[in-house]
Amino acid sequence: MSLVLPSVRCLPLVREGRVGRRGSDMAEAAEHGGRTIDPQSYETDGGQWRPKAIVATHEGGSVHTLPIVAHLDTTFATEAEANAYAVEMAKKWIDERG
Repeated sequence: MSLVLPSVRCLPLVREGRVGRRGSDMAEAAEHGGRTIDPQSYETDGGQWRPKAIVATHEGGSVHTLPIVAHLDTTFATEAEANAYAVEMAKKWIDERG
């Protein structure tokens, strides 16, 4: 599988936490390259898990967030597998941008 990365955009952080998560595996946030990665993979209608992570960048007094979501055909049987992939996907995105 190849990683498909979205274009760069920063979204304001509304509030911390994992609002609206459907899964039971509350994966812990990771740090990489001075940014925070919060895995938030979600279950599809077909019962598979799609990798998703939120990358947070702290600049001055602001926090910018960016969702990193895998391509539609990239799914996993479990939330843990999808979250592991999401973290690696986010790390690659961070490394490619410095």
